[in-house]
Amino acid sequence: MEIPFMKDQEVPTKEFYENAFKKLEASRSLGPKRLMKMFVKFFGTKPPVFLFLSNKDFLRAFCGYRIITEDEMKRIGLRPSRIKSFSHPPKSITKKQRFNIKGYPALYLSDSPHTAIEEKKNDIIIGEPFYLSIWKFKKFDQVGYINLLAGKIPPKGWEDIFESFNNKINSLIRNYSEDKRESLRYLVEKLIALSLENPHNNITSLFGYYYLREFGEKMNPPIRLIMYPSIRKNGYGINFAINPKLISNSDMECTEIRKLKLNNHSEIGSWITLEKIGIENKGKVIWKKFELEVNSLSFYDLNNVQILKFSARELQNMNQGGKELIKGWIYEVMQKHEPQLAKYSKMPNKSIKKVERIDLPKGSFIDNIKCSSVVLYIKFSFVKE
Repeated sequence: MEIPFMKDQEVPTKEFYENAFKKLEASRSLGPKRLMKMFVKFFGTKPPVFLFLSNKDFLRAFCGYRIITEDEMKRIGLRPSRIKSFSHPPKSITKKQRFNIKGYPALYLSDSPHTAIEEKKNDIIIGEPFYLSIWKFKKFDQVGYINLLAGKIPPKGWEDIFESFNNKINSLIRNYSEDKRESLRYLVEKLIALSLENPHNNITSLFGYYYLREFGEKMNPPIRLIMYPSIRKNGYGINFAINPKLISNSDMECTEIRKLKLNNHSEIGSWITLEKIGIENKGKVIWKKFELEVNSLSFYDLNNVQILKFSARELQNMNQGGKELIKGWIYEVMQKHEPQLAKYSKMPNKSIKKVERIDLPKGSFIDNIKCSSVVLYIKFSFVKE
């Protein structure tokens, strides 16, 4: 589908946009209705330059994460047995946020669990439980989305999206005369900067409401999400503001929920304990308690010969240094199997056994013998509550 962007003669001058932004920023204290009229007058006649149309590869690869704390659920009156509790807030209690106005909710997701934790780290208490919900597209019908990632360094896995965006902007701008190119570059830079102001304000909220609802609903296909950099991660993570119609129309679904505890957190990673996994079933959440056991552990030398083996009981009696090493190896195993945990929990067996080999750093010794790897015999257990 061809998006009807402005023709060269329709593009206002840079001076027009400079004056428009001055008036808009001076009026940020106005209410939504009056501010909306100004916004539409200046920017609402054509689709934004940073509008994209999704393809099936984008929708299939999409995975978004949302966090809500147990304390927050109790305070709002949400029940962990209902899948709706992990979606956007009810309309009646929806407050103004970055890309929505009061009474008009948006579902806010992040590109990774770590980004989601960064966004909510002021609410998460070390050692206290919280819930991480995982969202994916169920249908792959084309949708419009707005990309506000210009000038940011792409997080891992999003390099193609960033390159596509930059190529599109450059391609579009080439079609205009030189003075209109300058005007459009200014428009893109200012609108992105304005929509990402911290803290957010009436203008940033209006921006999202207008493009996800007022203007976006009139597009074909409609605009359904906004991609923007995580301010908490200094632009190194991605957040999404999503129109709730993707959920009500069954285009998007929550595939699983995890009840977690945060043991430690830093800008580069998080140490998390998984307590339960929840799977959606006809609007309800079926919870299963998760446990991981290391039944035994073996070390192998450079010739792949077993040189030492520890039973589960012997592992429990290890000194603190040994336990810390094992904890690190378990973390590696969990990283590998993390995407499959929901699938494992649906299996008829209550437990799944895995054998995992981890290569050790060169020069590792056990009992004065060089060793090359350690093998963990692990059992994942899922017990229905």
